[in-house]
Amino acid sequence: CLSCHAPASNNLVGVIPEEIGMLNDLEYLKLQLNSLKSTLPESLFELSALKGVLVDENSISGFIPSTFAKATSLEDLQIAFNSLQGPISLDHLVKSASCPLKTLSLEYNKFNDTFPLNSIAANCTGITHINVAYAGLVIGGSIPSTGLEQLTFLNLVKTGLVGSIPGEISRIERLDSFFADFNNLTGSLPASLGELRNLTSLSLSYNNISGTIPSTLGQLQLLEFLALERNN
Repeated sequence: CLSCHAPASNNLVGVIPEEIGMLNDLEYLKLQLNSLKSTLPESLFELSALKGVLVDENSISGFIPSTFAKATSLEDLQIAFNSLQGPISLDHLVKSASCPLKTLSLEYNKFNDTFPLNSIAANCTGITHINVAYAGLVIGGSIPSTGLEQLTFLNLVKTGLVGSIPGEISRIERLDSFFADFNNLTGSLPASLGELRNLTSLSLSYNNISGTIPSTLGQLQLLEFLALERNN
């Protein structure tokens, strides 16, 4: 097992070199909270042992390289708070019945693509963390009524969500944070939200949700943050 790890809050500058592709046994690349620029190297995603790319909060820009499709063993993809743009196809990971993904953190980038939430729900049975807020990704559908049972964190802010929150959301028993603001959610809040006993944050502002606040929310004894403003 070989891991390239720069401790958080260093001040590394420059680029991630293409020569990183020579590290044939590299499993995890951890370079968060630095000042790295340029693009992600093509050679990185050709590493067959690669399981994790964690480069959050840098100044990385450009497009996801085409070699990303070769990274079929990725469990942890954290590339948030950069300036990445264009498409980001996750099909090679999420359309496989053996989808390896556990953590997916893409928020605050400049992508222009759809986000395959239904495929993730169907195939990524071990995923625990999804954050695609303000990433330029569009779901264009509703929250799936099955799958995602292992999630603890779900942030779908500004992703074009439509439809209502399914009553079956109570199946995600481990969920502690759920954010879906700035979407087109409709219908009423399901009473089953009160069954999410681990929930500490619930934010559904700026949607078209109507009806009353279910009394079952009073069962959420761990809830610290509740935001429902600008609904119907």
